[in-house]
Amino acid sequence: LIDIILAMFLIPLGKMLVASVFINVLLMLFNLLPIPPLDGGRIAVGLLPYQQARTLSGLEPYGMMIVIILIAFDGQLQIMSTFFWPLVNLAMMAILSGTLG
Repeated sequence: LIDIILAMFLIPLGKMLVASVFINVLLMLFNLLPIPPLDGGRIAVGLLPYQQARTLSGLEPYGMMIVIILIAFDGQLQIMSTFFWPLVNLAMMAILSGTLG
């Protein structure tokens, strides 16, 4: 009886934990996209040569619009699903392989 009660609480708790890790990995990798208002854009500006960094910095006022367009038109452009989701899956496998044995 105690095993059943524990399973009723532990299984949903485990699923909730995996979902929260997935959301955090998703947000982390999304934030690393090299688009200027995101942190990845700031990293790219710091790593690029001066002229290219200046050009990329000039996109900052339009950065959120670029992000919205990427998300809205991903079905047609296949940019996010080609590059972003494989990284999310790789990160999740790396994290969960350490926790699941």
